[in-house]
Amino acid sequence: MFKAAQEIYDALKHAGLLDSQGQVIGADRTADRTQGIARGFSSFEEDEIDLYSIDIAVFSTTPREAIWANARDRHAADPESLLCLAGHAWTLTLRQLQPDAEIPTNITSSILDALGEGHVLGERDFPEPRWFETQYETADAISRLLKSAGFPVGVMPAMEIKKWDTADAYIEDSIETDEFAFAVLIHTTRAGTDALLRLHLFIEEHCATHNPSWFDAYFPIEIPHSFVSGDGWIVRVVQDEFGSATPDDLLDGAQSIHEILGGVVVTHDGELSTLPSPKDDADDNLFGFQGSELVELFGRLDTVSPAEASMFDAEPFVSENHARDRARRRASVVASESGRETPWHQIMNLTGPNAPMPAWFANERTVSAPNPTVLRAAFNLLFAAQCTADALLLRDLVGLSGGVSQADYDLLTRPWPSVIGQIHPEDPYLPQAWGARRTPGM
Repeated sequence: MFKAAQEIYDALKHAGLLDSQGQVIGADRTADRTQGIARGFSSFEEDEIDLYSIDIAVFSTTPREAIWANARDRHAADPESLLCLAGHAWTLTLRQLQPDAEIPTNITSSILDALGEGHVLGERDFPEPRWFETQYETADAISRLLKSAGFPVGVMPAMEIKKWDTADAYIEDSIETDEFAFAVLIHTTRAGTDALLRLHLFIEEHCATHNPSWFDAYFPIEIPHSFVSGDGWIVRVVQDEFGSATPDDLLDGAQSIHEILGGVVVTHDGELSTLPSPKDDADDNLFGFQGSELVELFGRLDTVSPAEASMFDAEPFVSENHARDRARRRASVVASESGRETPWHQIMNLTGPNAPMPAWFANERTVSAPNPTVLRAAFNLLFAAQCTADALLLRDLVGLSGGVSQADYDLLTRPWPSVIGQIHPEDPYLPQAWGARRTPGM
């Protein structure tokens, strides 16, 4: 019986299944944890790459039934978890690290043979290796896209690197080629105050989605942070020196950036932030009392015309968005305390970068220099849809103790009925006149 995670790591390394220790972010008092990384060569180029990781956890006091049940639930909720194994008091989770990595088809039996015990709790088909193109070619391209979507982002001077003594020389070289940059983002915290989030923008053609440990190897930091990562790029969201943003605020900031850039979010404790897949149909049973209205709202997204979308980028809605974001933060607390976190996260995904959007927007995102007016209109459209859906999810709690105030409900839902139409049969439908767009042309 294994009593320490390092014992399992050593057994797998001795069997040639792991090559080096990985990074475990965050403390866990319930288990002894470590991570192993297997390296090999790309299926498409001669580069040596990280093939897969194995997260190892050994428990000392938790009953086996609870260990296995929790491991099964985590595997089912994490689409990146390809294999979940468990023994008497341990669990293993395997993930592909690079899209061009090929995982041996006999890896399951090889692990079990190396350990001499264990059972399969869950497994998914291993993805075929695929090559990827760098999604953004420069750090400046990322900051410009965020700015065009209305984010209050400011780029810091290159001299910012002098404040950090942990950055490898490779990072300094990347600043010269515009493959690394420092930036700041003003973000509304869950407490309703403004905080300064520091952003580290990194472009690296060999850095695939959800592999932030590669970044940490070149620029390690001890400060709380989260990641947004896509093929060939990473944005690290870092707490400022005043600690004004909590780890949850950092995760919220990363989620907001994810809604524009795509990719995946890695939480402050090193776990993939797993939102339900937008490929699954929105289930009105999941959304409770207002399920049918929510499903109808999501179904309307891909039929919104350019003219309708431009109205969301108009006054008075734009000037209200800051207050609307604060109201949404307050609503998120209600969703959490009322046990509605799962549908809340489903709404985030259904109104995020993978939302079913109309063809005019999908086409614009594929061009090398997208029209910022179109991007901003689409962002405000999705934000309005998200706020409206959040309010609808909690509509039956409006005015109740611990629920949503009528003022917040009205603020969150105002743009959608004014442009698209009534959102609930019992809501008064009073379309509001809208002003000119901030910039001409669509």
